[in-house]
Amino acid sequence: MRIRYRLLWPYLLPCVLLLLIIIVSLKAYFSPKEPLSTLRIGVVNFHSTWGDKTANLTKMKHMISLAGERGVQMLVFPELALTGYSDQTHENGQALNVLSKTSKMHYKLAETFPSKEIHAASNEIATLCKKYHMYVIYGFAEQDSANPLTLYNSAAVIGPNGPIGSYHKVHPNGNEGDWCTMGTEPFTFDSPWGPIGISICYDTYGYPELASYYAAKGCKLILNPTASAKTYDYRTNNPNKWGWYYKTRLHGLSSLKNVYIASSNLTGEEIPTADATIVPIEFPGGSMIIGLIKWNWELIF
Repeated sequence: MRIRYRLLWPYLLPCVLLLLIIIVSLKAYFSPKEPLSTLRIGVVNFHSTWGDKTANLTKMKHMISLAGERGVQMLVFPELALTGYSDQTHENGQALNVLSKTSKMHYKLAETFPSKEIHAASNEIATLCKKYHMYVIYGFAEQDSANPLTLYNSAAVIGPNGPIGSYHKVHPNGNEGDWCTMGTEPFTFDSPWGPIGISICYDTYGYPELASYYAAKGCKLILNPTASAKTYDYRTNNPNKWGWYYKTRLHGLSSLKNVYIASSNLTGEEIPTADATIVPIEFPGGSMIIGLIKWNWELIF
């Protein structure tokens, strides 16, 4: 019996070593990973064709492909880029209000998220995200899958593995309330660069508490799909007021909360279809990425 016991040692030692290697490997795999410190991110000055989702999606897909070929890892489109922003007030000369919102453009072009429709924007964009291993964030009118009459002014997040989630604008501004419902919760998503928060336009400029929440959650980057108009001084029609409202507030928020902000804005004037009347708005673009030079983020404009 002693001889047999001694003969087992040459076999036990490799097994013990193999077990130790497996334990160390599992520990390394399941241990929290340090976020990557470099992100190639793009923000888009996007001119949306009002009411033409097909044309807008085609243009967005082209831009995603161009960005993907340049190695961009995350691309941000503006608020309601998929449909156009301006609220529809009349159809064929007939006034539309909250009670007739099902006749408005945003209702007609709204999508659920994620969508079961094979040709929905989210599914077509997801195909490109998988191809280029990138994240895409874009604004769209979201239809509540449980209550089709409820719409949100939303930002969709799609990653290399498909749709991640959507953020519902918590503070709809101006005429947005005529067609969309207020969101109720902040939204963050995990990424190789750590948690990332999203706020849409007026959520960002008017309510710094949301940025405070994201910073407390460990976000170093906040994405801001926006539709900031060219004029904020309607009495003098001063086209430079947008810079005061848009740029100054983003710089202040970034500095105060110690976060990066990637902001993507619409550009140009939206022209309605022949049967529609809309609230006339012109957008200046001015998309930007701002933040302190503390982290090694590579920024692609």
